[in-house]
Amino acid sequence: MAPLRDRVRARHAEAARAAAEGEIVLDLGCGAGADVLISARRVGPRGKAIGLDMTDEMLALARRHAADAGVENVRHQPLRRQGRGAA
Repeated sequence: MAPLRDRVRARHAEAARAAAEGEIVLDLGCGAGADVLISARRVGPRGKAIGLDMTDEMLALARRHAADAGVENVRHQPLRRQGRGAA
């Protein structure tokens, strides 16, 4: 059996490829935004792909990748902890 990390990565990419025209896709922990770009292309101009990440560095990289790809139906936002125990 493949390590858990590899199984999660494979399922995440599979979910991005399963997005359909016009849908809204949310990617939690989007990192550099590769799956957000895949999803944005799958959902087309009527859909949206939203990437959330906890680090400003990854968000900046994801935004740069989206701009370089010329994809306009994406948005990258910070993922922040709220409520009890928030840092």
